[in-house]
Amino acid sequence: MPENPRWKRRPSGSTWGDWGPDDQLGRLNLLTPDKVLKGVAEVKEGKTFCLSLPLDIQGKPSSTRAAIRRN
Repeated sequence: MPENPRWKRRPSGSTWGDWGPDDQLGRLNLLTPDKVLKGVAEVKEGKTFCLSLPLDIQGKPSSTRAAIRRN
C-alpha cells in the first residue's frame, strides 16, 4: 500500500488517496476494459433482476453496527 500523508489512518487494503486528491472513482479505477471483458465472458444468459431494496422498511443491521433509529 503506497504511503499517502493525506490518509494517515486509512483502513488496511484501502486505496484512499492512491489516485490523487481529486479522484472521484476510487477502486473503480481498477475496472479496466480487460476486466470488463472478463466479466462479460461470465454471462451465460441475458436475464436481469432487481438488486434494490425498499428504503422504507427497517430491519436488523447486516453487520455489528446498531440499527438506525429515526425519531
